[in-house]
Amino acid sequence: MSILKRAFPRTYLQLKKAAGHLYLNEVEQLTLERCQARVIDGPFKGMRYISEANCSALAPKLLGTYEKELHGFIAEIIARKYPNVIDIGSAEGYYAAGLGLTMPDCKVHAFDIDPAARKNSAKLYALNGLDHVITIHGECSFKTLDSFGGHSCIVICDIEGAELQLLDPSAAPSLRGFDILVEIHDGAHSTVIHNAMVERFSSTHDLTFAKYAGRDASDATHAPWLGHARNKAMAVDEQRTFGIEWGFFKVKTNP
Repeated sequence: MSILKRAFPRTYLQLKKAAGHLYLNEVEQLTLERCQARVIDGPFKGMRYISEANCSALAPKLLGTYEKELHGFIAEIIARKYPNVIDIGSAEGYYAAGLGLTMPDCKVHAFDIDPAARKNSAKLYALNGLDHVITIHGECSFKTLDSFGGHSCIVICDIEGAELQLLDPSAAPSLRGFDILVEIHDGAHSTVIHNAMVERFSSTHDLTFAKYAGRDASDATHAPWLGHARNKAMAVDEQRTFGIEWGFFKVKTNP
């Protein structure tokens, strides 16, 4: 291999990258097998799961470490027993299914523009017996949001930066009456979306923010079968960059 590295550095790097990807797949498959295709920890412990995730890593969801910064917020959402969940950017349905299971009296409306994600989410909901609880939709618009006006709702939003356009109460006034949990995609060197959310919602909502904290092998101590610390770190890696944060906006009782 050292001869290859010196003589054909580009080929060496390509092989190294391919081997690393293969190893990640092996860690994911081991996690899927040892978790018996269920979430083994976190707020949705016990949820059955499919064998792939859309636009995110699978293993952290199975291990229950996925977006651990939100676990306190999710616990509060579950305790509040919202009758309606609007999940925008639902992907394969981790939050839609999780909240459907933990709030069995709620109705979940899951929105995603990706047909592959909607197809996978249908499998996940069926697997957990949630077909009657969750409705699958494509794009969510201002008109769609306003159609829920007057109802008690929690909005879960993860749309890769498009929250700047969609979460605008001047265009969808009903947002002023909804609690909101949003992933804010500013990146490490910008606060544009954060500042817009503060400007738009601070008069009507109490705002709490949580920044992505990073992951390491210590987050997978409940999965000793992963063995080496490198495997554990890889299994909980959400493949994020720093700068990501979340906002939990709760409607003020006396705005």
